Amino acid sequence: MNVAYNRTSVESENNQVSLSPTQIVSQNDELKCGDIINAEVTCIKKNVAFLQYKNLTLRCYINEVSNSFVRDITEYFEVGDIIPVRVISTQKYRDCIKVSYKACYTDRIENYHIGDIILVTVNNRIRDGYHVEVSLNVNGIMDTNIALLFGEVVFARVRGIKEGIGLKLDFYSF
Repeated sequence: MNVAYNRTSVESENNQVSLSPTQIVSQNDELKCGDIINAEVTCIKKNVAFLQYKNLTLRCYINEVSNSFVRDITEYFEVGDIIPVRVISTQKYRDCIKVSYKACYTDRIENYHIGDIILVTVNNRIRDGYHVEVSLNVNGIMDTNIALLFGEVVFARVRGIKEGIGLKLDFYSF
């Protein structure tokens, strides 16, 4: 622990100064792993977004934006946005603290049940269907031979749940 002293009084007659100890809190001590904060996006590079929180620089790598494949960070946010992030490491790496955007969201695979009808966003075509994003933290595979476009939002029915993999879905039309 670093200690500094504040001057509390000065006695000019005796040439004495009274001091009281004050604890110095470093900037890293302000944040703990798991804290959720709102930070401003200050710079975006190919695989990382830099954010500012108070006097701290934060790093959000592309793999911490979503559980689904992210082609471009600017699809999610741009410079000047204030976004929620969760602190995932308080140890500085290249003078930055690591944060996660996707870890802020509590939507988990356990919230879905077989038979649920849900909205999904098409991410890319795979051999027998499509890879889709259900929410920021949940993705899935949708079986269909219908031609869909990247970014298209469609309805799907939950056919199965695979822990660690995602949801197995069927294309659903009304």
